[in-house]
Amino acid sequence: MSNLPIFVVNLERDIEKRQHMVALAKKRNLDLTFTNAVLGKNLSREEIKHHYDDVKAMSDFGRKLTLPELGCALSHLNIYKSMIEKNIQIAIVLEDDVELSESFKALVNQVDNFPDKWELMLLGYYSETASERLTYSSFWGKHKVSKNLKAVKLTELAFGTHGYMINIQGAKKLVEILSNIYKPIDHYTGASLYLNTYGIVPRVVSLNEKYKAMSCISSDRDNILDNKKNFLKTIKNRLKKIKILFWLKKLPKRLKF
Repeated sequence: MSNLPIFVVNLERDIEKRQHMVALAKKRNLDLTFTNAVLGKNLSREEIKHHYDDVKAMSDFGRKLTLPELGCALSHLNIYKSMIEKNIQIAIVLEDDVELSESFKALVNQVDNFPDKWELMLLGYYSETASERLTYSSFWGKHKVSKNLKAVKLTELAFGTHGYMINIQGAKKLVEILSNIYKPIDHYTGASLYLNTYGIVPRVVSLNEKYKAMSCISSDRDNILDNKKNFLKTIKNRLKKIKILFWLKKLPKRLKF
């Protein structure tokens, strides 16, 4: 299975990241296929309307998607469509801001040891709280892949689409599901609700610290989270003031200053 195609999502303008991946491939002796990523801000209104459900995003996800998030989802969707069109049974998908561990190539040769009926295997992923923390997994849903690697059934949403393996069954499911996008792509790939998804432990794909800091998606998400935190903090402070005023009114007149 060492000849599995490896697709790398890369914006045409991100030459430095492309060079980083070329150097990484040379270091690990890998053959990469670069696929042009979709730049969200270049999408027309018609394209956005065709792929994205704004109403459902607000009602079911709680916020609108950013254009980089939508572009990212469409970039991965194009790979799934290509797999189906070319009848590619299994493929590896990487983003252009990653590092690969020494175990990465060994894992590729262990696909036959994957759990039965797997559809998506996360090679790099993280918890919502921190990119360093592993997503929680089931104590019983563990499957030995090799001497040093195991596949685990995740019990919470796994964030990140920077590295995963997907088979054609999983690709077909995601093409159907993503006909109506209303969440970021990792809310589909990282949720066992949609596919028979596993995660590799220890992770063999990680985010490059330099390029992680430059990510538009991370920046937009951080801004959204910061705005949400500030909003909740403001509401909390206002409720505190209202509570204080309420109890002041309840005090007897002689105790008031």
